[in-house]
Amino acid sequence: MNRDEILKKSRVENAKGDERQKYINLKAYETGIFWILIIIVALMIISFIILIATGKEFINMQVLSLFLFLSLAGESFTKYQFKKNTHNLIIFALAAIAVVAILCAITAKFLGL
Repeated sequence: MNRDEILKKSRVENAKGDERQKYINLKAYETGIFWILIIIVALMIISFIILIATGKEFINMQVLSLFLFLSLAGESFTKYQFKKNTHNLIIFALAAIAVVAILCAITAKFLGL
């Protein structure tokens, strides 16, 4: 293979980005999601403490729970797609049921039911 053929093949292989860039993007995404989940859990704890102390909601716990279960469902479904692990499928199913239940509760509350 000459130099031009090697460069052409390399460009085709790296059309979607090189491995280093993919790794950096993945780590950035994981770190962002991690901190979002930390903030959601912290807000849930603060809201629970304020609810106990004052009887008033600081933040709607249903919405925070929805975000938490959505992220769990997304993570476990992605893991199931790659690993075909029944454990991840069960977690996904339970999280999806929780998401539907929370959405129903939010809708019922909105409609005054």
